Amino acid sequence: RYWSAEMAQHAGRQVVARFDPARLHQGVHVYTLDGRYICFADCVEAAGFNDANAGREHSRARQSFMRATKQQ
Repeated sequence: RYWSAEMAQHAGRQVVARFDPARLHQGVHVYTLDGRYICFADCVEAAGFNDANAGREHSRARQSFMRATKQQ
């Protein structure tokens, strides 16, 4: 799972993530569909896609981030 605060502005939109398949846990570079660079997204957790507990923890962390953003 990857995350960067800069990606919040692009929530719900399709983006392109470029990465080195041999180094998945080092992060990804994120681009818009027209090729503009958005940010580098760090790997927040090297969890499997079918790990329910990891999904819940990620959801809690994301909701906490969204609340903090609204308060700002």
